[in-house]
Amino acid sequence: MKRRMIILFILTLCCLFFALLSTNLMNKLHPQPGFGFVKNNWVFLCWLPIPIISIILGFKCKKRGLKCKKNIIGGFIVAFFLLAYGSFGVLYSFSYQRDYSRIDSYRSFVDADLPDHGVIDIQEWGRYFDDDKTEYVVIIVSYGKEDVGNLERSITGSSNWVPCDSFRSELKALMPSTFRADQDAYYLVYNKTTGEYNALPSSAGTYEIYAMRYDESDKQLEIHRYLMDFVV
Repeated sequence: MKRRMIILFILTLCCLFFALLSTNLMNKLHPQPGFGFVKNNWVFLCWLPIPIISIILGFKCKKRGLKCKKNIIGGFIVAFFLLAYGSFGVLYSFSYQRDYSRIDSYRSFVDADLPDHGVIDIQEWGRYFDDDKTEYVVIIVSYGKEDVGNLERSITGSSNWVPCDSFRSELKALMPSTFRADQDAYYLVYNKTTGEYNALPSSAGTYEIYAMRYDESDKQLEIHRYLMDFVV
């Protein structure tokens, strides 16, 4: 019995690792746009029975005089983390704007051949992470199951879309601080107020900016729309 409790203890500790692997697999099989990746965290709850069994058997063995304290403590710790992470999937409150036709409002200045279908997520934040940007809206479009050949060819052939490692450093003042500079990502900044692409304003003022990012590996398009107070 003592040997079995040791095996159960090791298996309990491994539950967090197995839960992470399971969640990553679920994210690949059922990708979610934007913050929707936490929706698949319910997988953590599937591993919860193992630490619970470890706790129950630990108390039973303790009554019989066996030293199984580690099963009880380890079970409670692992169960807490599984429950905490898994609750994000159950309590997930971000709502999707599933109507992909909402992307039509942006087609005229995205300067890319967007597919006819995709999964769109529109989030209105007011303020996001940067204090100089207000009325912030994040549009994230996932093309995980769509043919993006035309889209990617139009981006690589565009003079406005620029690989992130070649993007002019001074233009990053217009970009969100949350943009990641991945090797296979492209950037574009459109100033709707002036109608210019990838250009700093010539004078101080408040401008409506559309910062865009396309990631080839994730097949995901991000459009960040906000008002920005620009100071020369």
